[in-house]
Amino acid sequence: MKDIDHNAVALLKSRGVPDYVLCDQLAMSVLLEPETVKEVAEVYANVELHGKLTRGQVVIDWQNKLKKPANIRLVTKLSNQNCKDMMFQSINVF
Repeated sequence: MKDIDHNAVALLKSRGVPDYVLCDQLAMSVLLEPETVKEVAEVYANVELHGKLTRGQVVIDWQNKLKKPANIRLVTKLSNQNCKDMMFQSINVF
């Protein structure tokens, strides 16, 4: 698991993301406080099940090469401060 995390963190840093992304916590932030969302992309996505590109992973057609209509709204930008505030509030409850 450490190797997987290390590779994920290295990839994110190479793309200009300075810290590890807490996906589950961010998803809950969006659900609980929709105003946390700052930007959304409407794109076509599907889960690859046949091992053609990957296996069991969501594949997003960012460039619309498949010419299929968008089937998801993908959050591409969040308010970091809102997410941090919510996480610290949840810790302070205990």
